[in-house]
Amino acid sequence: MNDEKNNTTGYYAKKSFERKQAILKKAKKMILFKGFYRTTMKDIANDNNISRQMLYKYFPSFNHLVFEIQIDNVKLKMLFFAKLKMLFLSFPPHHKYSYL
Repeated sequence: MNDEKNNTTGYYAKKSFERKQAILKKAKKMILFKGFYRTTMKDIANDNNISRQMLYKYFPSFNHLVFEIQIDNVKLKMLFFAKLKMLFLSFPPHHKYSYL
């Protein structure tokens, strides 16, 4: 019985994470389109077809939401540079500094 509860909890945690990521994606687009000062939590909630109360369960404030967007951007940049480094290191040694 305990395993069933853990599976259900994992399912809802995954769905919650996916919803949060979808909200962040749409919020990022909206902020880029409308601007930081013109975007409201109400706009973001409407764009995601959820209530403001539900949005506030994921993000306590607009500043928290923007901070999460910034964290995602940093993660993407770190991933990009890690892949770039791996690509650079995959070249044979005589090609590494041929551009100098």
